[in-house]
Amino acid sequence: MYLIPCNDNCIYQKEGYCILETPTVITNNDSNGCLYCVRGEKDTNNQ
Repeated sequence: MYLIPCNDNCIYQKEGYCILETPTVITNNDSNGCLYCVRGEKDTNNQ
């Protein structure tokens, strides 16, 4: 497991780190930031 810092509003971000374990389909090809970033609601119950 790699510790990749992340503070984006992404479904793979948890407690300041990326929790994506294996590469998946690239969802973001705007060439800015993470290629796997999927915008979503942060879980406000588990901060």
